[in-house]
Amino acid sequence: MARPVEMRRLFVSVLVACVVSTVGVAVPAGAAGGAHRESDSATTTVTVAGTLRAMVVHDEDRGEVSTHVLGEGARTGVDYAVEVDGALLPITPVVDEPDPAQVGGEVTVDVDVPVDVLADAAPAVEDTGELTRAQDVSALTKATNAVPLDAVVVDAERPVVSASITAAAHHVTLVTVRSDGKRPSDSLVRGTISDASRYWSTATSGVVRELRVTGSYSLTYNGYCSASPWSLWDQAMSVSGFDGSLARHHLVVVGPECSGETLGVGTIGAGLSTGGLLAIYGPSSETLIHEMGHNFSLGHSNLAGEHSTSSGSTRFPSYEYLGFYSPMAGGVGDVYATPALDTAYQHLLKVAPAGRLTTVPSVGKTVTLTAVGSASGVQGATFVDPHSGYRAYVEYRSGLGVDRQAFYAVEPEGLTSYVNTVLGAGVRVSLLDPHSNDVITFTSPTTPRYAALLTKGVPGPVRNTLVGWGGGYTVQVNSHTETTANVTITPGKSRSSIVSANSKAHYGSTPKVSVGVDSIIPATGTVEAYVGGKKVASKALPTSGVRRTTLNLPRTLAVGKHTVELKYTGSSRVYASTRKVTVTVSKAPVVVKTAVKNAHIKKKPTLAIRVAANAVPTGKVQVNVGGKKYRTLTLTKGRATVTLPRGTRIGKQKIAVIYKGDKNHTSSILRRTYTVTKQPAAISGLKGGTRTVTRGRVYKDTFTVTHTASLQRRTTGSWSTVKTLKAGKHVLKHRAKTTKTVQYRVVIKSTSTRTAAKKTVTLRVKK
Repeated sequence: MARPVEMRRLFVSVLVACVVSTVGVAVPAGAAGGAHRESDSATTTVTVAGTLRAMVVHDEDRGEVSTHVLGEGARTGVDYAVEVDGALLPITPVVDEPDPAQVGGEVTVDVDVPVDVLADAAPAVEDTGELTRAQDVSALTKATNAVPLDAVVVDAERPVVSASITAAAHHVTLVTVRSDGKRPSDSLVRGTISDASRYWSTATSGVVRELRVTGSYSLTYNGYCSASPWSLWDQAMSVSGFDGSLARHHLVVVGPECSGETLGVGTIGAGLSTGGLLAIYGPSSETLIHEMGHNFSLGHSNLAGEHSTSSGSTRFPSYEYLGFYSPMAGGVGDVYATPALDTAYQHLLKVAPAGRLTTVPSVGKTVTLTAVGSASGVQGATFVDPHSGYRAYVEYRSGLGVDRQAFYAVEPEGLTSYVNTVLGAGVRVSLLDPHSNDVITFTSPTTPRYAALLTKGVPGPVRNTLVGWGGGYTVQVNSHTETTANVTITPGKSRSSIVSANSKAHYGSTPKVSVGVDSIIPATGTVEAYVGGKKVASKALPTSGVRRTTLNLPRTLAVGKHTVELKYTGSSRVYASTRKVTVTVSKAPVVVKTAVKNAHIKKKPTLAIRVAANAVPTGKVQVNVGGKKYRTLTLTKGRATVTLPRGTRIGKQKIAVIYKGDKNHTSSILRRTYTVTKQPAAISGLKGGTRTVTRGRVYKDTFTVTHTASLQRRTTGSWSTVKTLKAGKHVLKHRAKTTKTVQYRVVIKSTSTRTAAKKTVTLRVKK
């Protein structure tokens, strides 16, 4: 029988008070941080080193439904504290928040503390600038009423967590609170811990052997219901000496009931080898079981309000705490039994016995599931949802056995008037959000919605098929009994997104665009590039490793900005996707090269010019000689030639070649010098060295001189001039009348405008 008035009060209490996430703790209504203490005094910076703790803050006025965003979850804010030897200092990071994975690790922060507050609470810290003593931390927290202080995280590390799962007892340091004259009875408190111990021992298949109370203490804290959890835990650690650094150690603070506004709070650990801090506002087995789950790293069990099957869907409304198939749902009172631990959380905690879970391959699978909580059989099927990337779980909740008195089984219509959703027994499909360790139960697209396929015990149509968020999967129940369900699970297509960035290139080079395709299922197929609606490049993705390649665009892309549409064509398992990037083609730089020939005095040198780039530059070049404009030339195939002025003096001559650029190339200036030298004198054709001639014969040798020369002869002694030669061709003739050796040489003398040259031939006469 539905109890809408009572249920609404309970659910509002849950939504307001039991706020927990994978990186924090729940906070009581009205006790969340965020409002800063006002002070008229200046602040001073104090360095604090300790363990980073955190709690998620949800605005009480945000409404009863939040939006779950793919990759972000549905969280709204986080408050932090630094634990120093059992004392807690609330802080607010003012630059960058720590990585959630660093919560529980060692941290160093610089905290801004009002000078007057520091002087009253911890005067010794004024001199050192370091907050190192637990008593000073507690005094400062008390002086600020646990309002967070602005801080800058200087250094943060991830906590060291054991990779192995070891069966062991978890130790409980129990602190019972007396507040405003009220104190829970010891028998109720001990009974609550015993119930939670039995539950978690069974749920973890004995990995948590028991919750063993190893110390019991009392604390008087008036008004604790409205106090900050940081302040409550700070006082509890002070009276108990609790050491939060010890593995599998939990500080459990239990006080009187708080008028239903707050049920419990708990920090998030990193698995079954860690411990944490808990506060239970009134003895309650279901609340302690729930908060202990947070110490074990579990998030909340939520209910999807609705979901789109469109491949482009990235968000859906989510009701936190309303996934009543899990101990991590909201509190409904100990009159209902806590349901068996979800297969998702068994998998996360690595406590599922062998054969308890089966993996669904990408091609799908049909499997017979036994009810969660059964002694044997396959109780869950899991696969990675191709749409979200979250791990999906399919399980059968029979409403029998362990779950017989669970809220979903006893009150299947308990949410109908509240969120238009029917609970009840059946096949449950859920996703595990890796960002928060929340489990989200998905519902049918009907009115009312159904949280389980083949829902029993309620009026209305039987639902046997569910298409997942974004069309990521289809679950169909083929048949079922009271204890088993035969289901076919078919993973769908994965959404994809193109990873690329804007690029740049010079004209004439090959513009390149790096293209990757991200998808849950590895992408295969082709990526294409379009410019102006025309396909200009296409390439197949690698079939292994990172799905990334490079597209070469045409070298002829004009100078300017081009919108390039990238398309992934998709495959049978992955949806197509598109993305636009900008390729900027700029004018290409050029290299101006020159060569000067015939740079001699009284001669006209020739200047050869080449303007080089990836493409062939066009346009004009201007030649300056001696700082003055000389000629303007038009390039032909990037080249031009010009005759320079006649050299009038020997020495260096300055020239400049100015390329003025064109629509595709930048301008450029080459400044250089060339050297005007003497005209080179040369004697060519005359055979030098020693030659042999027969007596009575004539020796002939034809040669050419470039300038006026003299033909000289020597038999013995000095040289004598035989003949003066003009520039041009000549013939040396010698008749060998005697056997004497004779020498001839041709000599061009050096002058101010030309170089010297000389060549000698020796004639030996044989008989």
